[in-house]
Amino acid sequence: MERLFTALQRWQPPAEASLEHAVASHWERIVGPGVAANARPRELRDGALTVLVPSAAWRHELSFHAPSIVAALRAVPEIGNRVERLRLRLGRARMIRVGRAQAFTPQRRPSAPLGDPRRDPALDTATAFERLRQRFARIAREERRHGREACPDCGAFLARGERCISCSRRRDEATVRATQRYLFESPWIGYDGTAALVPGLDFALYAHVRARTLERWWKMLERARYRGAVSRDGRERKVAQSYVALKSGLTPERLTPVITRDILGDQIYDLLWGVHDAR
Repeated sequence: MERLFTALQRWQPPAEASLEHAVASHWERIVGPGVAANARPRELRDGALTVLVPSAAWRHELSFHAPSIVAALRAVPEIGNRVERLRLRLGRARMIRVGRAQAFTPQRRPSAPLGDPRRDPALDTATAFERLRQRFARIAREERRHGREACPDCGAFLARGERCISCSRRRDEATVRATQRYLFESPWIGYDGTAALVPGLDFALYAHVRARTLERWWKMLERARYRGAVSRDGRERKVAQSYVALKSGLTPERLTPVITRDILGDQIYDLLWGVHDAR
């Protein structure tokens, strides 16, 4: 039987593990402490070194420096040409793994001087955002040169005369919500009064929202009649008042119990206010 001491002397770490430790030991020296604190190698597979970064800004910034980082890694004798490219991914990393996970323990070196971009990641982030801003400015100039205009709401470029579908849909939905609110709060003001308060409201849309609102309110009152009870917060009474005012076009001071009973019917009126009010 071979002695343990002899077996340990003959054992050598796998080539992948040696490559892993070579990347770990040289990473901070190559990219600097500031970058190393935010960009950590995670996995090396098929020549691609996966590096996890905490944000899209870091990924955008490192994409510009990837060729020089790869060249510096390949200049390390124990790494050589086994690292071909970087694969940048969003995430948090505490270790590098090749096959199985292994501990990642980079070597320390003295901190860079104050103000050095390697010491202050915010400088790299600011540079990334400035490059991104310049890129969008170039895109905007190119779009305008080809006769396209930016949507005033979202900034998407469209051909002249086209409507931004998503923004138009949002404006229509906002118009519908505002119309529904005024139909509930002041149903007697009619189309003219509502259109004065809701920009962009036309009569066809007002009539459509009014019909749908009356239908929805009536279904709520019918459910209360079937149950024979109203909700604890009494919302059916508020809806019934708005329903009668919207249906009749009368202001609250002109509405009488007789008119309300005639529009709602005896059962719903008695359920909401009792039988004595309109007798």
